[in-house]
Amino acid sequence: MGSNSAQGANANGCCGHGGSGEDGEWKPMAVRSAVCLVFTAAAFFAGDGRGGWSLAFASAAYLSGGWDLAAKVWEGVRERVFGTDFLMWLVAFGAVFIGEQREAAVLLFLFSASGAMERFAHGRTQREISALLKNAPKLARLIEDGGEREGPVDELRPGQR
Repeated sequence: MGSNSAQGANANGCCGHGGSGEDGEWKPMAVRSAVCLVFTAAAFFAGDGRGGWSLAFASAAYLSGGWDLAAKVWEGVRERVFGTDFLMWLVAFGAVFIGEQREAAVLLFLFSASGAMERFAHGRTQREISALLKNAPKLARLIEDGGEREGPVDELRPGQR
């Protein structure tokens, strides 16, 4: 996502979202993003975006697409951290304020979809790295003083062969 993501990965578990990166965490985010897409499309087809059904659909898109973003922004505000998430929320709010409700819905869809994809990729990466570490050799063959011996990998020091 942005520079905030790298910092959040260390402090908050998964990618700044406050999770642990488990496999299923991305699914609810993806569902909310898909719902946001449906309501965003409905807002575009419902009229000029200034009122009526278009505004109702855009509002539903804000709720579904902005749910995770609002939670991250609230957490950031409480911790006095103003990163990418806060800026995206501010831009979406600004778009609504100037009367571009449908564009705000598109922005929230794109941001929520990228968050779900990031969470999916992070969980998958964690799973693959864990599998690699689990299958890593536990013993190493050391060459010392013209002879060989086996020793635990965790006792190796730099410069040993």
